[in-house]
Amino acid sequence: MVNKSWFCRYPHCKHIVFDNGSKFKLYFLQLVESYSVEKKPTTIKNLQANSVLERVHQVFGNMLRTSELDMANSVNAELVSNFIDDRAWEICSTYHTVLKSSPGAAIFGQDMLFDIPYLTNWNKIGEYRQAQTDCNALRKNASGVDFNYAVGGHVMVH
Repeated sequence: MVNKSWFCRYPHCKHIVFDNGSKFKLYFLQLVESYSVEKKPTTIKNLQANSVLERVHQVFGNMLRTSELDMANSVNAELVSNFIDDRAWEICSTYHTVLKSSPGAAIFGQDMLFDIPYLTNWNKIGEYRQAQTDCNALRKNASGVDFNYAVGGHVMVH
C-alpha cells in the first residue's frame, strides 16, 4: 500500500519518518530498504514528530468514519485502496496554517493542484512556530500568581 500510494507516486525521498509501532514494521522496513531510503522512526522523546503523525492518523480515522466505506455491506481491496489514495492526496493538498501552504507543496517544492514550483522558507516557518509557542506561554503565564519565596518559608508538596 505504501509502495502504491507513496513511493511510486511522489519524488524519491532521502529519509522517511514513521511511527515506531510494531503493527506493520516487518514488511514496511523491507520496502524502505529496497528503495535505499534512510529510516527515521519516531521516539517517545520526539513529541513534535509524534504529534504530527497522531494528528494525521486522527484525521484519517475521522475521514474513514464519515465515508460511505464505513457503512458499506461489503468492502474489497480496491475500495480500500481507492479510499486511501484519495484521503492521502487530500491531506497532502490541504492548506496548512503554520506552513502557509499545503504539506505536499512544502515537502516536494511543487504545488499539489497546479504546475507551479513552490519554495519553502523553513526558517520563517520555524520563527512563526516559535512566535506561536511564545504567545501561548505568555497567555498561560498571565493567569499565574506572582509569589516571592523566602528562605525558611513553608511549601506544601502534593
